[in-house]
Amino acid sequence: MQALVGANNAGKSSIIRALDFLFNPTITKVDRETFWNGDGELQIWVEALFDELSDAEKENEKLKPFLRPDYTFHIARSATWKIEEQEEEGAPPNEGKPVISQHFCKPLPQYDWLQEGNINGKNIDEWWEDKDNLKVVDANFLDYVGAAKPKVGIWKEKAKEFIENHLTTDDFIDTWNDNPQGYAGVLKGTLPYFILVPAVRDITDEAKATKTNPFGKLLYAVLESVTAEQKDELETTLEGLQKRLSRIGGTDRLESIVETERKLNEILKEHMACDLEIEFQSPSVVKMWSSLPLTLFSIPDSKR
Repeated sequence: MQALVGANNAGKSSIIRALDFLFNPTITKVDRETFWNGDGELQIWVEALFDELSDAEKENEKLKPFLRPDYTFHIARSATWKIEEQEEEGAPPNEGKPVISQHFCKPLPQYDWLQEGNINGKNIDEWWEDKDNLKVVDANFLDYVGAAKPKVGIWKEKAKEFIENHLTTDDFIDTWNDNPQGYAGVLKGTLPYFILVPAVRDITDEAKATKTNPFGKLLYAVLESVTAEQKDELETTLEGLQKRLSRIGGTDRLESIVETERKLNEILKEHMACDLEIEFQSPSVVKMWSSLPLTLFSIPDSKR
């Protein structure tokens, strides 16, 4: 557990909101006033380094390509203010909008022909025209790929072998990679679950279990942790409840509902030919969960 302590306007809330931007970036959290002195030409940059990863995280196939050699995960989120050019002369000024990007940092070989993200067909054609310079000290990359120009897959495979056999730490430089393909999904499935609970001014609104307010997010996070077996058990219980209330329950249906339905049909038959059925819709587990009232209470220190 961590505590931030400081005087008013020391920046405690700014740190919390920066973390919220890092974990849950949306343009609704960024406006011109979010930028330093309202200057949209400056960049918002929030950076974090995750260490002490679990073995499962270290071996996560989606996360592994973005980890540093020491198994730390160095990431950043940024925001810039973009003002698009006006298409029509005399049109009202374009106020612009925020653009959010994600980045990761890891040591990469200082030689671009060994950087996996740069290896593609076009670059290989250019590198091959100057293939005599594909060397690191006395190690020649041509000894790995042969005399014929290799395909992209072979180049990547041999580049890894060459790096392992010949490069030292001095041959690497820390490099920020911007918006790599698929990286947003990796972050969403990997980062901790962060919920910003602001100062509560109206507890009746905050305590509603919706997917958008803080307490509702907490409740839904708990629901997501329920096992499939437990969910099946709840669904079976709800189905049993519906059988007690509706005709699908047959002889298990509550007698009071059967009798009420019978009397209503007797009255209606005097006026029209019909069959009225009283049916209760059984809620799903998610629907039931979201409709439950949230009770907040405090425990005296003597009972803690």
